[in-house]
Amino acid sequence: MNTLLYPLFGTLFTFLMTTLGSALVFFFKDEIKDFYQQLFLGFAAGIMIAASVWSLLIPSMEMAEANGQNSALILGGGFIIGALFLLFLDHVIPHQHLNEDKPEGPKSMLGKNTMLVLAVTLHNIPEGFAVGLTFAIAASNSSITFASALALALGIGLQNLPEGAAISLPLKQEGMSRTKAFVYGSLSGIVEPIAGVIAGFTIHIMQTILPICLSFAAGAMMYVVVEELIPATCLLITKFLLSNETLKISLNGATALYTGTITDTGNFRYRGVNAETFHLAGVLLNYGVDTEWIDQNLSVQSLRSLRLKSYVYRSFKVTKNGFAYAVINRMIIKYYNVGYDEAASLVNLLANIKECPVWALIIRYPKDIRVRIRSNGPNINKLAEKYDGGGHHKAAGASLKSWSKMRPFVKDADALVKEYKESQDTFIK
Repeated sequence: MNTLLYPLFGTLFTFLMTTLGSALVFFFKDEIKDFYQQLFLGFAAGIMIAASVWSLLIPSMEMAEANGQNSALILGGGFIIGALFLLFLDHVIPHQHLNEDKPEGPKSMLGKNTMLVLAVTLHNIPEGFAVGLTFAIAASNSSITFASALALALGIGLQNLPEGAAISLPLKQEGMSRTKAFVYGSLSGIVEPIAGVIAGFTIHIMQTILPICLSFAAGAMMYVVVEELIPATCLLITKFLLSNETLKISLNGATALYTGTITDTGNFRYRGVNAETFHLAGVLLNYGVDTEWIDQNLSVQSLRSLRLKSYVYRSFKVTKNGFAYAVINRMIIKYYNVGYDEAASLVNLLANIKECPVWALIIRYPKDIRVRIRSNGPNINKLAEKYDGGGHHKAAGASLKSWSKMRPFVKDADALVKEYKESQDTFIK
């Protein structure tokens, strides 16, 4: 019985941390600042790596030796299979990672919100399995101590806290209600208790393969760390490596760190970029990083996306006072054979129009009409909140209940632009 209860309690803790992170949507209007998010995720990555070694890999080796099995084969084989298994799921399940505009996996018409949750859910499965397995083993024998199981649960829980917030807060800024954003964020972690209980339930029938199960879980965990946590901390990692003279960076390592740096900073355009950012990037370039090759690979886009861009450029409208907007309905989505959020990612096509300090992309989703609003001047946050949305001063999202609400929205946006331009004229005078 303990082999079910302990895994359940352990994974309920990690699920609770996801829920607590998602609940931040009720207390914060904006996303957590990149620096703090990166610092927290980097800290969590360190704990998860240490916990994977001490709570999964070392017990796997000890159990294999006790069973008279080849510990090196068990350790290496299980680890590689676990990583490859997550890589396989990444390729066969449509999903979209946090802070990414393009989805991964097979082509799908699923919305960004759904694919964000799928991405996190996908990587929460092995985490729940790992925690459940360690607690089940700790409850049944002395191969793994409860301290080791708790350390693993703590590491995953610390990762889940900002992860929950990183889902719910952006969803709120895209126009989703706080309650719905909270539910989406929380649901991404529900698979952990499920996977944990399954691990506890099956432990008695897989005693002989427990060592490879532990190394499998470790491999899957390392895949999550490398793909999800480390890329978010590229600048911190670069700073650390460069400050330690005994550590060397290879060309491949420098290329990976530079790629992570430019994607994390939006090609050095995001707020928070400073002189140190450019300095660290410059140091990485000294290792021989091929910036042209990186740009070519990051800039590749589908033909259907280019054709949709052409449509947006041809069809966008500008109000009397300079509010630019484009409308994409379901017929257009179907005609150009693109996903809803692939279309939504084109909002900045209307940026940098001299006469239009505010612009928006209005897209008809299956269940609602969502508006992505951007600004080079006036504060658009209140405009978004008026239409059941929210976000930053310069980037926000809103939701229209029907097409009849589009005209009032456009009128309010036009009035906002007029007020802003008049204030600028007064200031100049």
